[in-house]
Amino acid sequence: HWLLDHSQHIDSLKSSVCKIHYLPLNFSVLLFTGASMENLAYAHEMFDSLSVYTFITAGVKSNPIRTSITSGGFYEPGTINIIILTNMKLSRSAQTSAIITATEAKTAVLQELDIRADPNRIRFQATGTGADNIIIAGGQGPVIEKYGGHTKISELIAKSVRSALMEAIFKQNGIFKARPIVHRLAERNITSLNIVNNSSFPMLNTLNLEKQLDSVFIIPFYSDFIAQSLALDDALTNHLISKTINYEKKCIEIAEIIAGNQVNTIHNFFSSQISNNYLNMSINAILTGLIQKNLSNSTLSKSQEPFFSGLEK
Repeated sequence: HWLLDHSQHIDSLKSSVCKIHYLPLNFSVLLFTGASMENLAYAHEMFDSLSVYTFITAGVKSNPIRTSITSGGFYEPGTINIIILTNMKLSRSAQTSAIITATEAKTAVLQELDIRADPNRIRFQATGTGADNIIIAGGQGPVIEKYGGHTKISELIAKSVRSALMEAIFKQNGIFKARPIVHRLAERNITSLNIVNNSSFPMLNTLNLEKQLDSVFIIPFYSDFIAQSLALDDALTNHLISKTINYEKKCIEIAEIIAGNQVNTIHNFFSSQISNNYLNMSINAILTGLIQKNLSNSTLSKSQEPFFSGLEK
């Protein structure tokens, strides 16, 4: 565990651990992590005489990165540690290829879970963390010389890594694929509170919109709407799509459903400077609908009404 002693060099840490556990220093490989060992996950995959065990500890909240995008810097080591054991012997080339398979499986899990990368957690999905490690150890069975993505051993390794990593991340961070949209927004440092506090209209606080936003976000119809905007923003970041005028029409439809009457314009109450276009539009559609609904219900004071005159039917 990484909380051993930050003042020690990694070689000194290894020497201390080996000494405590009576392990031969030159024949021991250690993985350090800040994750709890109580959250260790494992998976077992078999096919005929092939058998693969994978053991993983993982934490993805402190230092997720997107390779080639995130700037280099010092991170505490050991955020995703993977140990893979096979009953077959693996040639050196097979071991090297197996590391590629395990890395690809790890990255696929992070993308399936929509883990966001530093520095701002908005624009990019993570491909790993700042210091991932993989150990692969073969058994005493027949030697596997040839290895590739289409081989059965590759399939077993990939499946076991995926299964164990999903479980490890859930145990350590409570993250799972079908988590509420408010959790995915919070992972991007966006909450109902900071939406209201950072809005361009200071009187939003008087409307109790924080609770109203939370109430809207838990409704599947609207949470799916926000989830769609997140997917579109990722596609826009990767230049897979361009901005389309049709999405503004969709936002007006959503605002009208919430307001219960006609909406002519989506007002720019909130803007995340580090977000792309679609998420901002979606949040502003919901805000516009909620504010117009409040206006229709006469919950705004007379002093506030001139600002919203353009929202009236």
